[in-house]
Amino acid sequence: MCAVSVFHGKDGMLTQLRIMNEQLLSRCSCTARDLLQDQKGAEKAVTIFGVGSAPLNYVLEEIQRHGTDVYIKTHREPLDRAVAIFQAVEALAVDPAQPQVEGSIVQFIAHNKLEPRWMVAVHLAFESRIDSSKAWTTMVHQLAWDLNNGNYEAEEAAAPQKAASAHPSLHQAIDEKIENLENRRSNYDEASTKFAARKERIAEKQSRTRVRDIHQRVHDHNNQLRYEETHGMREASEATVEWALTSKPGSYYIGRPKKELKKQKRQAGKKVDEGESGM
Repeated sequence: MCAVSVFHGKDGMLTQLRIMNEQLLSRCSCTARDLLQDQKGAEKAVTIFGVGSAPLNYVLEEIQRHGTDVYIKTHREPLDRAVAIFQAVEALAVDPAQPQVEGSIVQFIAHNKLEPRWMVAVHLAFESRIDSSKAWTTMVHQLAWDLNNGNYEAEEAAAPQKAASAHPSLHQAIDEKIENLENRRSNYDEASTKFAARKERIAEKQSRTRVRDIHQRVHDHNNQLRYEETHGMREASEATVEWALTSKPGSYYIGRPKKELKKQKRQAGKKVDEGESGM
């Protein structure tokens, strides 16, 4: 079994983190595999730059413990530490890939009020990955949303803006997002006002229509009763008798169904024709 010394490099200083099995490290880290393939001899070493020593050691420990079944979890870690672990996973190019690490970061950002140190950590780690990761854009949106909707207390709101001012691209992105959200809110409020007014007009029109329909049904019902009483289909009321005595001749046809009138005219015409033919 060949052993490999893993070092952490920073500012020209090398710090040994641990000694690992070469076969295991090569199998679980593409970076280590590339660095070891040209090394000959019994003593081999791998040096990793650009990440913190603590998160790097944590990932190496997980690899040493679980081997090819490694599954790195960060959902219980503070956001800045989770970001550091993500950077260590990226630096080692862990195999198999660990997409859940970035997924946990994005989910945390989307559902929590961010502290300034978390914001800066996400910005430094993910600004260069805008095309391949949602973390940076999600953070900008969440910060702008919280600031625009007053989710930060008055004394808290100044802290993230002050921290962002040290990073011009982040500060500009947040300001643009806040302006965009304000415009969208203004458009939404205007549309909501128009919709409410339209809804009120429709309700008023429907109310008038219902009243008119009720009046029409009452009118039709009264006419039908009057027709039935006038033609002996039911006992006439005093009001109908008075109406029949005072109304003009032929006015009792008011409210009579048109189909029935046409039918009676046709029947009357047939009787006339039959009488003429009999003669």
